[in-house]
Amino acid sequence: MTDRKTWPLALSIHPEDTEERKLAELSESGIHQAELSMPCVDDAYGNFDFPRRFCGIRKKALDYGVDINSVHLPYCGVAPESPDIETRVETVRIQREMISAAAEAGVGKCIIHPSRDGNPDDERDERMKYSIDSIEKINEHAKKCGITLCLENLPRKCLGRTPAEMLEYLENIQGLKMVMDLNHSLMEDNVSFIHKTGKWIVSLHVSDYDFIDEKHLLPGYGKNDWQGILRALEDENYSGRFLYELRSEYKYTYRDVAENYRDLILLCRI
Repeated sequence: MTDRKTWPLALSIHPEDTEERKLAELSESGIHQAELSMPCVDDAYGNFDFPRRFCGIRKKALDYGVDINSVHLPYCGVAPESPDIETRVETVRIQREMISAAAEAGVGKCIIHPSRDGNPDDERDERMKYSIDSIEKINEHAKKCGITLCLENLPRKCLGRTPAEMLEYLENIQGLKMVMDLNHSLMEDNVSFIHKTGKWIVSLHVSDYDFIDEKHLLPGYGKNDWQGILRALEDENYSGRFLYELRSEYKYTYRDVAENYRDLILLCRI
């Protein structure tokens, strides 16, 4: 059994958060670990140019005391579950390129979605097979690069929305791990989800929601049973980061996140 107080605070950030002023604010607020998230393929290319610039960006962040030690791969503009083979081939190519750049910069984990949203019920089994094949190919490349690929549980009609679906990937793709998103479980409560998949969970996406759909609120502003979730993670020997993933539209500051972490993890007030 692990102790929640050993889980370091971390935050999901976007390309604009890698500006020097933002990195200084992150460090000053007490957030010293981060996950770079690039929701769309276009976010990874263009002016940001992740494949060519990330090594320098990570080094600069370390100079400010912030370790960008995981990368959330794009999930818009790719489709590992697509019935169209050309789309799947291109998805695998893009994700491999992202993983290679992350590995070159010294990152240890990459986060990946198993699908887009909106999978029809009558095509779900077929699309699961396509997705598993794509994720396996991406995972083989990740292993060669020394990267741990982490599959994220998803909501609504996405694949990976139940423990059973997640286990189809985790039990059959060697070396694949899981990131547990605590505001995505709409069909089974988080505590049960954690106990069924806990041995594979190596990272978290922490936020709160209303049990109707994902909201990415600060813990305490939704309906999650946080003490139950934390106990379940401890029971499953979770030993990773306590990484917040919040919506920018709420305009939470870095200090808001650090204070929430202190109240929830260190003082058990939430």
